[in-house]
Amino acid sequence: MPGAPNEQFAAVLAESGISKTGLAKRVRDLAEAQRVKVPATDHTAVERWLTGQKPRPATAKLVAQVLTRRLGRKVTESDLGFTAQVKDPAAALTYHHDVAAAIEASTDLFRSDVQRRRDFLAETTLTAAAFAVPTVRYLTAPPRRPTARAAGRRIGIEEVQAVRAVTTTFRTLDNRFGGGYGRSSVTAYLNDQAAPILKNASYTPEIGAAMHSAVAELMLVSGWMAYDLELHTIAAGYLIQGLSLTEEAGDLALGAEILAGMSHQAAYLGEPAEAVDMARAAGQCARRAGQPVLLAEALAAEAHGHALAGNPRSAIACLTAAEAALGTADRAQAPAYLDYFDAAYLAAKSAQTLRDAGDSAGAIEHAQRSLQMQQGYDRGRVFNLVLLASAHTQAGQVDQAVATGSLALAQAHTLNSARTRHYVRDLARRLERYRDVPEVAAFRDHARMLLSTRPAALALPSVR
Repeated sequence: MPGAPNEQFAAVLAESGISKTGLAKRVRDLAEAQRVKVPATDHTAVERWLTGQKPRPATAKLVAQVLTRRLGRKVTESDLGFTAQVKDPAAALTYHHDVAAAIEASTDLFRSDVQRRRDFLAETTLTAAAFAVPTVRYLTAPPRRPTARAAGRRIGIEEVQAVRAVTTTFRTLDNRFGGGYGRSSVTAYLNDQAAPILKNASYTPEIGAAMHSAVAELMLVSGWMAYDLELHTIAAGYLIQGLSLTEEAGDLALGAEILAGMSHQAAYLGEPAEAVDMARAAGQCARRAGQPVLLAEALAAEAHGHALAGNPRSAIACLTAAEAALGTADRAQAPAYLDYFDAAYLAAKSAQTLRDAGDSAGAIEHAQRSLQMQQGYDRGRVFNLVLLASAHTQAGQVDQAVATGSLALAQAHTLNSARTRHYVRDLARRLERYRDVPEVAAFRDHARMLLSTRPAALALPSVR
């Protein structure tokens, strides 16, 4: 029975310029030449494929061969949406130097994600060690010049700007409402709009580099959203494949930002050694890119890794270096995606690090400073309030902990964010030793109500 319209097949068929009748004849002729027995193929069969019915494997292979010859580039059954087979789960976590392989892995990830075939990654238990080989490959890759492409629809700076505008929109939504708000639309856009450009467009070297960078940045947003929802293996797939696209783009700064994201995820997963490794890799790239803001971010991430590993002296040294780096930064020279990393954000990372290093007084001081943050970061404000409450708890300041935690709960109900719920749960756990205090008991009941309620059902229509 027909399913949803097959937009992948329709796009490639339109690009080829072959009519439905013409394609059917070419398939029949090729079947006869290869002595392959296939069901009768005419224009109505092609119409059925366009409406979602899949041809038999032998026919699908012939269609792909016909379109390969016509377009002068490799077209697979998967490119045409004719196969529902999921590739090796490890493919999404494999770093590729070859841009064609990176694009294939990325677009397969988009397709599997948008079709919600997430079992292909859910079956893979993620540890932060998955980031080790991609990081080494990225750091040791020799510089290369961007390449041009001559096959497919010609794109220019307008298409690049469109991807960047979409990225800005979804990053804003993520910061305000959490990763569950709009993630399905991000994956739809990557699958429906970005994937055909990556696979089929033609461009100059400069436009190609800009487009690979733009898509990699959107993949970072998608990966961050998945991480916020605790879809850790899916998030890692986006980060790793996005990193491989930055190699093709020659975008060291974005590569550093993605490596810093890996460090954040490793710390969240409770793997401090890997968090330090990823942060140091991000710092190397930030120095090579000449980006002090990125360097400050990398040093702050490294500091948190050291604190989690029980190395407070190293953590303090990194925080001091991060403050110095941020103090030398010219914000006008920093990429737009670093707008969030300011003094308030560094204060939050410092508070988290100091709390985990056992310095509750220092954590309280920095957490209070972190609340002097920019507008539009609603999720971050809840994080910082919970962080301040946990530092008060660590210091034995129960009244302040409950008051601050209650402010966080009052704002958390608008968020669709698994990390938010995790941090609220952690605060309730830290307060457990004071459970006989009436105010604490009331707070923990309020927290349980929030945690037992489904996240806010906010969603956007698919972006087409």
